[in-house]
Amino acid sequence: MRIKLDWAPPAGPVAIAIGNFDGVHRGHQALLRELRARAEQQRLEILALTFEPHPLALLDPRRTPARLLDLRGKAELLAQAGAAQLNVMRFTPSLSQLPARAFVERLRAELQMKILAVGEDFRFGHRRTGDVAMLRELAVELGFDLLLIEDVTAVDSRVASKGIRAALQSHEFDKAAEMLGRNYCLQGRVVHGYKLGRELGCRTANLRFEGTPPLHGIYAATAQLGSDEREWAAALSVGRRPTVDGKRLTIEAHLLDYAGPDFYGARLRVQPRLFLHPEREYSGMEELRAAIAADVAECRARLAGG
Repeated sequence: MRIKLDWAPPAGPVAIAIGNFDGVHRGHQALLRELRARAEQQRLEILALTFEPHPLALLDPRRTPARLLDLRGKAELLAQAGAAQLNVMRFTPSLSQLPARAFVERLRAELQMKILAVGEDFRFGHRRTGDVAMLRELAVELGFDLLLIEDVTAVDSRVASKGIRAALQSHEFDKAAEMLGRNYCLQGRVVHGYKLGRELGCRTANLRFEGTPPLHGIYAATAQLGSDEREWAAALSVGRRPTVDGKRLTIEAHLLDYAGPDFYGARLRVQPRLFLHPEREYSGMEELRAAIAADVAECRARLAGG
């Protein structure tokens, strides 16, 4: 997949799918599947267009949602769904002020849009004044095909990133998987931390993740490292480490039986399996050490079915 910034043009005319695509869930997959069928008839590539950061991070930061996927994970899943190019639109004050009509005109002229696929509730442009009714008119006027995709339902509700976040936050991992079309994984690159886990007898991998994840607390999990298909039992901690400093959110995974070299820079995917308990503050490092050992033991027993 080619990953481009803003209005970088494709090699030729394209079919465009627009969205935040957080999770690349079954609704997103259905949109891309229908767009791919239409695009193949006209021998067009698919261009997915997404926004970074989430528009609410600029417009109303307090309402910025937790993030299901980092950008790389999103790109990988969009490529698997058929997108040949991903344009990452930097959501700036200037872009937020772009009128709805001007936004579509630029899609048509600069990105050579021949087909546009969106959901039926799609809103766009300054103050979200653009809607499907406007798109129908502009499709005729500017000369592109409009493909409207109906909602997908799962577990008796509309599939949406918001519902997936809610399922994960309430530890309903099977429900989240049903809406995603796969098990949820928190993924990112392993970066250097404070090496505190070594001192506490539990070496951990610190995950770099853009934004706030939809998880918080201690989990029994499984993990995969890089392109290796092997699955490791793991203990996952997502929180602010109140016993240590409580200042910044960290994501740490301890692979229970891993004894190999450090894997800084590698891609790590961690799948939460069972929620153990919320993050807790302990009286000191010795109590924290004992709590970590107990959590690791519980992870091992629960993942083994004990």
